[in-house]
Amino acid sequence: MNFLSLLQALFLIAYMQNISLIGTWKIESYDAIDKIRQSPTYITGDAYSREMIERQIDEILSKGEYIFSNDTLRYTDLQNNKLVYRKAIWKIEGDILKIIEIDRPYEREAYVHNLNADTLIISPIIDGIVGDSKIVFSKSN
Repeated sequence: MNFLSLLQALFLIAYMQNISLIGTWKIESYDAIDKIRQSPTYITGDAYSREMIERQIDEILSKGEYIFSNDTLRYTDLQNNKLVYRKAIWKIEGDILKIIEIDRPYEREAYVHNLNADTLIISPIIDGIVGDSKIVFSKSN
């Protein structure tokens, strides 16, 4: 394979990755939620505090979504215990999804474990380290 063919193949792979991300992805699960529920703070917390946490969890799981277009992303996030939409530019570099917010100076990264036509599984990268929690998304029709 010559250099031009290799370059075309790489562009095709990158293009196919981006195309498969375009659309609306609903959060199905986030295993960090289980870690929160098993934490001493949650377990020993008062009923009101646990109820507030459960409401936030329900809000994230029922309304959490990432909406990818060609190069922009609109996604849900928690701010001051309320669900808000954020706008960002996104790109994939290898197995890393980079999200650069538009409305504030904030960047996120996530390791992409799996991406196919129906499922997206990512782990947040914090301080350069891939976290052990996975967020599972399903593509909405």
